Amino acid sequence: MRALGTILLLLSALLSAHAQSELPSDQLKPLVTGRTWAIAFYGDLSDKVRTAYWDFQRDGRVCARLANNPPGSKCADTGTWRLDGDTLCWALSWFGKSDGFNKACGRARPSGDNYQSVNLKNGGSLMAFRPQR
Repeated sequence: MRALGTILLLLSALLSAHAQSELPSDQLKPLVTGRTWAIAFYGDLSDKVRTAYWDFQRDGRVCARLANNPPGSKCADTGTWRLDGDTLCWALSWFGKSDGFNKACGRARPSGDNYQSVNLKNGGSLMAFRPQR
């Protein structure tokens, strides 16, 4: 898990060099509400083994799956999500706790055909993501 922290720090440095504008709430809300996201904490959504699928349900619940588990499979952890203006926040019970992102808030930034979630605590990348449905 320490390696994940190191990788996130390196991604943070790379993303800082290529900063783009963050999405306002009117663009972020339809990307999140009732959608499933492909998520890569290592930043590479083309690597199916390291891609996870999370459901951001309309009622504010989130279903987090571990990497390499397909959409619709059993949730590894559940919690809540909310939008606070231009910021997406989630709280999970255990997933990511050792690395400090089980409770996190971030802003979405376009990155080609995908997006990056920018961690509000340190300005680094939380993950790459792409809405699926």
